[in-house]
Amino acid sequence: MKLLALFWIFFRLGLVSFGSVFAVLPELQRALVDQGFVTPEGFLQAFVLGQVVPGPNMAMCAVIGWQVAGLAGALVAFVGIYSGPVAIMGAAYAVYHRWREVTWVRRLELAMRPVVLGLLAASAASLMWTAAGTRHVLALGVAVLVGVLAVKTRLGALSLMFAGALAWSAGQLLS
Repeated sequence: MKLLALFWIFFRLGLVSFGSVFAVLPELQRALVDQGFVTPEGFLQAFVLGQVVPGPNMAMCAVIGWQVAGLAGALVAFVGIYSGPVAIMGAAYAVYHRWREVTWVRRLELAMRPVVLGLLAASAASLMWTAAGTRHVLALGVAVLVGVLAVKTRLGALSLMFAGALAWSAGQLLS
């Protein structure tokens, strides 16, 4: 019964936590701590561990499951947090696959490309600006160089990242 309750908590919160556990962190803490699954300290430890390990921060859910019921709890928490979003994405893919040749779906897809590219560019610029520290001019120069290479050549993403890393390293040596 404990495993079923644990699964239900993670499943229901997994349905609304696409991309991150941060959106549901208060509700997750309330549900797990108030029902006595974990202590506040145990919840905090699992959260910190989820931030430290590589991969999605949802890793904390398996850690909490482990704290509650060992390996079975970890598996139940993992399946609970991921099964809802995976099912939704599978259904969305099936619908898209069926309707992808419809004119308005193609137009919507084409219209979304600049939005997605803009969001990716904004995220990259924000991270770059923060990582550059006091070397903002160098960061802008590297970004322009990589942008020009992306437009004027057929280099792939890995090659562009390598070129950017080389340009950044050369710029640091010269300054």
